[in-house]
Amino acid sequence: MELSLLRARRDGTLVAYFKSRPWKSAKRRLQIEANGSKCAYCEAPSGSQHGDVEHFRPKAIWWWLACCYDNFLFSCQICNQVYKGDLFPLSSGCSPTGEPAVKSDDPDTTLAGLVGMLGPDPVAVAAGRTFDAFCRDCDGENPLLINPYRENPETIICYEVDSALKEVRVVPRRAVHYDRVKACETCLGINREQLCQDRWKRYVVLDKVWRSWRAVPAKNKRVVAEIFRPLVADGEAFAGMARYFVREVWKVPNI
Repeated sequence: MELSLLRARRDGTLVAYFKSRPWKSAKRRLQIEANGSKCAYCEAPSGSQHGDVEHFRPKAIWWWLACCYDNFLFSCQICNQVYKGDLFPLSSGCSPTGEPAVKSDDPDTTLAGLVGMLGPDPVAVAAGRTFDAFCRDCDGENPLLINPYRENPETIICYEVDSALKEVRVVPRRAVHYDRVKACETCLGINREQLCQDRWKRYVVLDKVWRSWRAVPAKNKRVVAEIFRPLVADGEAFAGMARYFVREVWKVPNI
């Protein structure tokens, strides 16, 4: 697959190569890893027919990662197609790293020597470009968007309830996170109106359980608290939001 990609780069046929969508075979595996086909960005359920193999680093710029499994996420079509597209802001002064030098007159033998150097092999982990080297290069680019497969978004974001508008919005956890959350708003639409309203619907359920938990005698609190457990599980929609309110705001123990 990498040799075909390198040939397309050499021959100037990347657009046609991308139209063949050679990464589509990865979709089912990504769905399995996506906690119930949840979008990696917004945590809303995408459904088997409405999710994309999303290139975290856009293939239009990071062409050499077009077939790199470690550059794939499972995303809903709204986050991916309506918002993100080829957007991928980096911190000031940073630029893409790792592009192989491919010339228009390179023979196939030269390109073959680059196979294994574009991205880490998920099976032969010690061959070619190692995963550690790949991660160092990616981290050195200082991307503003959050990769939930490599970072814990819950250390960067938290949530704000607007009862008047019946919305729950994503906000920075600390001032230092402002630029990253702003980039996610702009490039991923994480605070789009419908999404904020969908979070509110889940928040209402959480709030009712919390009020019940507060109202019951101490001896019954543990039983009521167990209602929270499936709501904070990774496979649930908006589980990150649920964990924030249950564990950090309301401080329900042992959940």
